[in-house]
Amino acid sequence: MSAGKWQTINGVRYPVEDYGWEAPKQNSFTHNGKTWDVVRELTLEEATAIAGNQPRDWAKATDEELMVHTFGYGESRMNGALSKTIVVKLDDEKTMLPFGLVDTAPLLELIWRKTGADCPEEEADLELPSGTYHILLQE
Repeated sequence: MSAGKWQTINGVRYPVEDYGWEAPKQNSFTHNGKTWDVVRELTLEEATAIAGNQPRDWAKATDEELMVHTFGYGESRMNGALSKTIVVKLDDEKTMLPFGLVDTAPLLELIWRKTGADCPEEEADLELPSGTYHILLQE
């Protein structure tokens, strides 16, 4: 290996002529032993849209969609009115209700639509098909 061709890959020099390795393309990378070509770079918004993890705009959802996304198909698990207050933390992802854990974002939109409550320390009675629930919003 005297005066042969050498190339640097990831900071390490390798002889090219002894092993027949080619220099990687400018826009390629190796992952799990495979070389991948970069066709186009995506923005974060494009990648999350493709992945389907884009946050939903609950203000555009119908009341039925809010009920499904808040309570899932477990609306039948709701069992009557509750005497104690349910505290909904505005910054939490999930909220515990008497019939299970629900997503907070669609629940807040549903509370706002049905009661008008949307500020911290505001209280309201939320009427659902299974009964009325007293809600307290908190930071």
